[in-house]
Amino acid sequence: MSQISEAYPLAALFIHACDQEVTQDKIQSVFKSLGIEYLPKIGSLFCMDTETIGSMLNVSASPAGGASAAIAPQSAQESKEDAPAKKEQLLRKKVMMSHFLVMIFKINKE
Repeated sequence: MSQISEAYPLAALFIHACDQEVTQDKIQSVFKSLGIEYLPKIGSLFCMDTETIGSMLNVSASPAGGASAAIAPQSAQESKEDAPAKKEQLLRKKVMMSHFLVMIFKINKE
């Protein structure tokens, strides 16, 4: 059962990595395409908009001082300096997607 419950957050991360809002329908379609049973009650716990899940990921992945830096207002110069941060965020999404696929393959093999 723990393997099935692991699939819900992984599906949510996968959907988020595709720059989409995480909804029950999208989680269910991921489960359907992988041949995994979908339980709506559990799936509803992982439904959230892109901003919410993005902020959760940024807080968990950033160092302790990073949260205060994210709150500070940004000027035009600072937005130019954020280009590497955006590239890092894109790379992080790609890594999350690859981890998701690896976990799904492990679940399907067992």
